[in-house]
Amino acid sequence: MPKLIFRIANIEESAKIIWDFKEEIEKTKNWDFILIDLSKDLKKKFIGCRSFSKGIKNLLVKEIKSQYNRRKLIKLKQFLERGWRGLDKMFWKEIERITGFDWRYEKYECYVNNVAVGHYLIPNIIRVSEKNPYVIAEELFHLHYWDIWKKIFKIRKKYPMKLTFGKEKWSVWHISETVVEFVLVDNPNLRSFFKNIRREESYPWLPKLRKQLFPLWKNRKDFIDFIVKAHKICRISFKLF
Repeated sequence: MPKLIFRIANIEESAKIIWDFKEEIEKTKNWDFILIDLSKDLKKKFIGCRSFSKGIKNLLVKEIKSQYNRRKLIKLKQFLERGWRGLDKMFWKEIERITGFDWRYEKYECYVNNVAVGHYLIPNIIRVSEKNPYVIAEELFHLHYWDIWKKIFKIRKKYPMKLTFGKEKWSVWHISETVVEFVLVDNPNLRSFFKNIRREESYPWLPKLRKQLFPLWKNRKDFIDFIVKAHKICRISFKLF
């Protein structure tokens, strides 16, 4: 089974974490992904910068430094490691059992930070700021899911979730965020590890798509069968893949 390595993101790595949200911030005009305070001047320069240059990195580092608390990050890391310890072996095996696919990598890395919401970085890195092992499980599953997705649809792009929307405005990303609930939250072997999960607060569209896809999940032949049918019901054309 794979091994999860916990690390604390230093100030320079934290600057890169914020930079990696640039495209999402520009697309949504929303800074809520970022958990620390950034000055208006820095935000303006951030949006106007085209590359992660030394200049923008130094500006980010300067503002992160005043809000960086390594002692708190150490405590968060220790908390997450303890929480993950009980879930560890069962999680990897259960995901392989449900999907029918082996994990691609022998090692995954989890960077504990205080600058951005939890997310994953293809191919085998996750970044976590929340005090909840569910976030770790979700981000790891997403990495596994996209590896499987690319095999099913023969996709070579690094970030396939950006490819296309269906005619009903559901995207391949929307499906991925719904599948994770069936695999984790509704899983009798795993859900006891996860408490107070309220994903609708972040994804208000989730109940509607969950209602559409759950019958397919309940009656699936296997994981591939479900994924293929989920894309069909969302009217996402395979010709675009």
